[in-house]
Amino acid sequence: MIGWISVQKFKNWWRKWGVLVIIVAVGGWLRLKNLDTPADYVFDEVYHAPVVDMMARGDARAWEWWHTMDEVSAEYGAGTMIDWLHPPLAKLVQSIPVRIWGYHWWTIRLASALCGTATIVVMYWLAREAWPGRRGLAQAAAALLAIDGVHVAMSRLCMNDVRSPTILMPMRLRRPTLRVM
Repeated sequence: MIGWISVQKFKNWWRKWGVLVIIVAVGGWLRLKNLDTPADYVFDEVYHAPVVDMMARGDARAWEWWHTMDEVSAEYGAGTMIDWLHPPLAKLVQSIPVRIWGYHWWTIRLASALCGTATIVVMYWLAREAWPGRRGLAQAAAALLAIDGVHVAMSRLCMNDVRSPTILMPMRLRRPTLRVM
């Protein structure tokens, strides 16, 4: 007995959850390592990152559509714009690390990386429901998502794309399936 847990209980827990812990750790490492690289805007970050910072600072321009590209580019760099096309919830979530630690390349991307890592766990639970009693298939599904290049790349950018599956995938859990007779 080590403290409050016995060695046998730990072995049983590790047999049940150890592989998933390793898969999530590897997936998280792929998403979080060197998150501040590249130190420049990538693709649609030119739209999302300025708005995320404005929301974190409580700047009303994040909610107003009439500001010009020149006005924003002077503050955030050439080519940046304010994005009003997407619903604000994802950008509000993205602004939490910026509000806590300031505007840095890694803070504007941190919420995406954490959401991307969370979807690995959600994928595991979806696969468990799809194949009851087949833990190995669920682990394989989670492992494939953990190392999927597109998912890793999207999880490392300040964009809304990875938060959609993070929010929508759990909605599928524990719902009855349609059975065709």
